[in-house]
Amino acid sequence: MTTAEYNMREELYAKAPESIKQEYEGLVGIYAIMLDDEIVYVGKSKNMFNRWTAHQINAMCPEARDYNKSKYV
Repeated sequence: MTTAEYNMREELYAKAPESIKQEYEGLVGIYAIMLDDEIVYVGKSKNMFNRWTAHQINAMCPEARDYNKSKYV
C-alpha cells in the first residue's frame, strides 16, 4: 500500500458514519457493483466496509495498485 492509498483509506474511514462502520465492518458477504442497472462487478469479502473502501481507493487514487477510474465512473 502506497502512502497515498494509506492516507486515502484513513480519510475515508474517518469520514464514514459510525452507524455504517458498525453495520458493515467485519460483515461477510457477496456484493455487486452496478452501473446503469447492470452488474459490472461481483465480489466477496470477509469485511464489507474495508472492501468498499478498497474499491473507492482503486477508483480515486492513481497510485493504487489496481487503479481503474473508468471501471468505477
